[in-house]
Amino acid sequence: MLLMDVLFSLGTQSSYALRLHAFDIVNGYSFYDALIDVILSTFYLAIAIWLVFRRSLAGVALVWTMATIAATAVILPARQVSPANIYIPLAGLLLLVPWLFLFLQKAGLRAALGCIMAGLALFAGVVTHQRAAAGRDPAALWAQRAEEDYPLDPVPYMHLGRYLMNVAPTLQDGEREATLLQAADAFRNALDLLTELRIENEFPELLARAPDEGEVMARLGGALHEAGRPDEALPVLLDALRRRPLDPDTTLRVAVILAQSAQENPEPEQLRTAADYIRRAQRLGPMPADAAGLFGVTLAGLGDFEAALPLLQQAIADDAESPWAAAARQVQVLAEQTRALERTVEEKLRQSPGDLGAVLMQAEVQAMRGHWLSAAYILDAVLRKSPENKQAWMLLGVGRARMNAAEGFLAEWRDAPAADADAWHGLALRCAGSGLWDAALEYLKAAPARSGDPASAAIRLADIAMELKQPQRAAQYLELAAKEHPEDPEPWLRLCDMAIAAKQLDRARQYLEEAEKRHAFPEELEKRRAQLGEAPERPGQPVRTIIR
Repeated sequence: MLLMDVLFSLGTQSSYALRLHAFDIVNGYSFYDALIDVILSTFYLAIAIWLVFRRSLAGVALVWTMATIAATAVILPARQVSPANIYIPLAGLLLLVPWLFLFLQKAGLRAALGCIMAGLALFAGVVTHQRAAAGRDPAALWAQRAEEDYPLDPVPYMHLGRYLMNVAPTLQDGEREATLLQAADAFRNALDLLTELRIENEFPELLARAPDEGEVMARLGGALHEAGRPDEALPVLLDALRRRPLDPDTTLRVAVILAQSAQENPEPEQLRTAADYIRRAQRLGPMPADAAGLFGVTLAGLGDFEAALPLLQQAIADDAESPWAAAARQVQVLAEQTRALERTVEEKLRQSPGDLGAVLMQAEVQAMRGHWLSAAYILDAVLRKSPENKQAWMLLGVGRARMNAAEGFLAEWRDAPAADADAWHGLALRCAGSGLWDAALEYLKAAPARSGDPASAAIRLADIAMELKQPQRAAQYLELAAKEHPEDPEPWLRLCDMAIAAKQLDRARQYLEEAEKRHAFPEELEKRRAQLGEAPERPGQPVRTIIR
């Protein structure tokens, strides 16, 4: 057992040196290195042969060691040299130990050699304990194999990443995120090594057992997604999906990320993109309950209530306290209303095919279901027959905005009889409520201001944002108005009011100073200073003079 420990310890250290030398050969073997190796090998072989002719056990040991090392270097590729491949060569060196005891005649030298062997035994015990401890920790074991034993093979990194991904759900939040990021680093290293193998194309045996590049990307994206970094995970997952388009897990992750982004910023284009991946994920496999609610809300945002309702019902699973229960009830009501409205429209059109009211209701049904192209055709026909119809005019403006055709709507229907100031405001309000903020601003720039409204379209859109309870977006449009009209104090006064309402007094004072620089009315400044708790500036006392 002692000899095996010594052999194991020395094998680990020696194989590391041999592996480094083998990698140097791969990267470039100079003439100077080759000359040194030839000289040393010749000297070593000469001593071994001389000892063999003298019938010495040391000669057998040296020949054994040199022959097995040469066989290892010739048979195995440089990247596959490991501690296991150096055990047999080191077994020959152990034959030198009894020969040294026979060769040394003095007791002191024998004692020194015994101390050296005892030290080696202690060292072997420590190394054996460390290896055993690493074997009990799979993460440490795979990390050692990836970083030390096989540093240019992607397979150990894949095993390390998989193990960390399996362990992460059992940890607390902070440890869980750190573990997932470690798994992502392992997958990233595996991807780098795999790319290097494909570029070099020198080791087909490693490339043959290496994982698929799409699989590595999918696992890397999954680790980043579970670590709470969807922005980093999405491009990696999309790249993996291009390599493996029928992977259900990757498709599901992409759909979840896009659906979450669409809920945070519900713009039509993002909703449509998320819905495409949701439908693709439904075709590829069963839908998990934790994602079904999110997907149902996303599809409902596009008006596809029939597809959204089963997903929401799957998410709540007869749980009245589910966070998706309210959304499921609302979608169910909308689906019933839409079906009832469809039946009403069919009945009216059957009785009176030319009824403009029924045709307009039909367009509204198409819009509720997200079929805006069909709705736009119907509304266009309605407006050509009745150009003063404000409801049709506003709904067509929203539909064109959803199809990124707001400029075409302005070119065709800007001067329609229905386009008064109130209709323009209602159109901008409906666009903003649907997340079409750019179109709303474009419409307000083309619209006349209502009586009492500011002339700036950006300020009017900021008022709409406040009406929709979106103060951050209102602040963005007020800042835009300040840039468009640098001499106007009105945006700064409104920003000051918002800062006062948010209890951000220092920022409110800064906004008030900007308004004062632009010559705001003194009464407006004093009113806000009073709200900030500042004493109003009193005018100086008049000087009495006597006019003779």
